[in-house]
Order: sequence, then C-alpha cells, then structure tokens
Amino acid sequence: MYWRIGIAGFLGLLFLIPSRGHSQGTCGGGGRFHLRPAPEVLIAPIPSPADLDAGQVEAGVMTVTIIPRGTPRDWELCLRVTEPFMGGAGKPSSDVEYWSAGGSAWQPASTSDQVVARGRGRSQVEVRFRVRVDWTDEPGSYSSVMALTLASN
Repeated sequence: MYWRIGIAGFLGLLFLIPSRGHSQGTCGGGGRFHLRPAPEVLIAPIPSPADLDAGQVEAGVMTVTIIPRGTPRDWELCLRVTEPFMGGAGKPSSDVEYWSAGGSAWQPASTSDQVVARGRGRSQVEVRFRVRVDWTDEPGSYSSVMALTLASN
C-alpha cells in the first residue's frame, strides 16, 4: 500500500493520497494483510511565523487499520519515502517526520524501510506527521511518495 505525501512550502499543504506503481521495499509482501489508512488525505495549515520560528508544522494524524487475512499473525508496519527530495527546491524528504503511539521520538522519513509499529492480529496504529520548516525554505509545492507496507514476522 503506497501513499503520496506532498507539501506546498508556505502554502501549507501536506496531503496523503493513494499512489500505485512503485516497487516494494524490503518490508511487506505476501498479501496476507489489508491496510486501511484514514483519513486518506492530511492537510496541514499554512505555516505561521510562529511555526517557522518553531521549525515545524503539524500535518495531522493517520490511523492505519491492519486486518490480517486468515488467522491472526504477528506483523510489522513499515514506512519509507521513494525519493530523497520533495521537488525542485531540493527540500529533503526527511523533513517529513512521523511518530507512532509507543514510539520514543519523532523520526525523519527515509528511503529505507523503517519499522513504525509491531503487533498481532487486527489492530489500529496512529501515526502522526509533521514537517520541518524554516524561514530559508523556498516557497512552492513539494511532494514525495511515501510507502506504507506490512510484513509478517
């Protein structure tokens, strides 16, 4: 399951929408699970001067429902971006950060699979997103493809 993340610099738009046709990373496969992220679209507010001073803008929370096909089994939910940059101005995709319940700290997105959560059977995982911003960011639209995958373990 893949989701597109986009950020429009000072326009303040961060959204997640379904995206197809990208190769899977090392996490996930087997078709033994169904993922249902909600909402499918996250829209961040326009960064205010206070957000720019703080260095971040909150982008929202996505709840991923994990439904195993067949008998309950252990799983790992992984997240990665497919490109290191979010577009023309060279803003790194790692400026998108995530945090999941039970996590110890915000983590930057990476082009390598990162385990976001582990569990067993049907579960719901909340993943929070934010974007690092500062006064030197070029105004404009940025986007990055984010992949959510699930693996049996």
